Amino acid sequence: MAISATFSHVEKLSARAESGAAKRGFFSRVLAFIVEAREREAERKIAQLAQMNGGMMTDQLERDIDRYAL
Repeated sequence: MAISATFSHVEKLSARAESGAAKRGFFSRVLAFIVEAREREAERKIAQLAQMNGGMMTDQLERDIDRYAL
């Protein structure tokens, strides 16, 4: 059984593509939220580590930052 698109269906898709108003999907938004939250958490932890170290960049601090950044 073949699937055929009607003219109105194609017209709607075309209008959506031209308007650029295509919304991101639900899972895409959830994933973006999770990534942003983890980035903020890592930045807070790095700032906390730097503050505990007196603001001086040492090899140990760099290793700790690498551990939390990845």
